[in-house]
Amino acid sequence: MNSDAPPRLDIIIPVYNEGANILPTLQSILRTVKTPPRVLICYDREDDDTLPAINDNRAALGPLAISLVRNRGRGAHGAVLSGFAASKAPFAIVLPTTTTMPAFLTPWSRAPRPAATSSAPAASSRAAA
Repeated sequence: MNSDAPPRLDIIIPVYNEGANILPTLQSILRTVKTPPRVLICYDREDDDTLPAINDNRAALGPLAISLVRNRGRGAHGAVLSGFAASKAPFAIVLPTTTTMPAFLTPWSRAPRPAATSSAPAASSRAAA
């Protein structure tokens, strides 16, 4: 993605010690999402093990644009709201870190879509295995 161009899609991922789960999630986004996304990693604390997992593996994530967003509030709700506040894209979605690209998003992510005339927030939740 051209760093000067605003992203067309922001993917908001609230995290809390997801170091073991975040790389498969990010690699799945990189493989699956065709609209150039920016991933907003929304974290609570500097000692969250998600941060070094990302920073130590940037090369493996190739061109995926990732921004670290400090939670302005507390917990998952605060992290999601902080992600929306940091979002600059016309489209934003919230994904959990405990899964790879959800099957329900795969058809939607196959090709870029024209801009919608209206929008509404939507967020996924942890799904039962």
